[in-house]
Amino acid sequence: MSNWRKTLRPYWPDALGQALETVPQPVVAVARELRLRAGRRALICGETNWQFGMPVSEGEICEIAATMLGHALHARGHELREGYVTLPGGHRAGFCGRMAGGSVAQIASLCVRVAREIPGAAEPLRRWLLHEGKPRSLLIVSPPGFGKTTLLRDAARLLSREGIQVGIADERSELAACQAGVPCLDVGENTDVMDGCPKGAGMLCLLRAMSPQVLVTDELGGDEDARALCMMARSGVAVIASVHGASYAAAAERLPRDALKTFASIAILTGVGKLGAVYSGEGEKLA
Repeated sequence: MSNWRKTLRPYWPDALGQALETVPQPVVAVARELRLRAGRRALICGETNWQFGMPVSEGEICEIAATMLGHALHARGHELREGYVTLPGGHRAGFCGRMAGGSVAQIASLCVRVAREIPGAAEPLRRWLLHEGKPRSLLIVSPPGFGKTTLLRDAARLLSREGIQVGIADERSELAACQAGVPCLDVGENTDVMDGCPKGAGMLCLLRAMSPQVLVTDELGGDEDARALCMMARSGVAVIASVHGASYAAAAERLPRDALKTFASIAILTGVGKLGAVYSGEGEKLA
């Protein structure tokens, strides 16, 4: 597992960085988020919540955000409009505060979602990922924070180790955490990554350029993604992807029926890494 405490240390003021060093390693090891709110103590969310240090000021939060954005708050308009920035290692920092001109103009709270490598996390999904040595299309459905991205990353690694040619369309640089196009996280030796471009366009580029057997991408939604899914199905390329929701019905609200039917199975997560019901693309319960 990556040492997120060390990776993120350059962003913190000295007092916060020193306080973070006092947090027990077992708490750090299972952390999912680090939350900062103006006037409150820092909070690590994981299997339990852990507060530490002195209350963080609004000025400190703004300085942390400026550092994360390369000290160019006004020049990084896209990230501020989206409300997040992806950091080295695939960690994602989300910003919240006063909106102005369609972007976050005054940052008062910050949430860092910790990217975690858990080798073997996708093993419970193996029967839904592979059939007679060939990849199958799988959609993972869950609310935020249940480990969809971790499962997708490990699914790519698992399929790659089976000798399957994998392509990742990594719009937010969270799945592979590429630096200069090279993955920093283990996504397998037979994996190519299209980093930093919209998912639909990334899938089509990978299809044309790299001839993948399976494509992996995160958080589907929108007409362009749906069109790309249908194109993959017509081309005989499996897709492993995720969507926000807590049920098959929620997935059906986010994706058109034709796109949903391209998946051989749709797995619902009921907790962090916990597999619940599995459905076919048509909605028939399989497990």
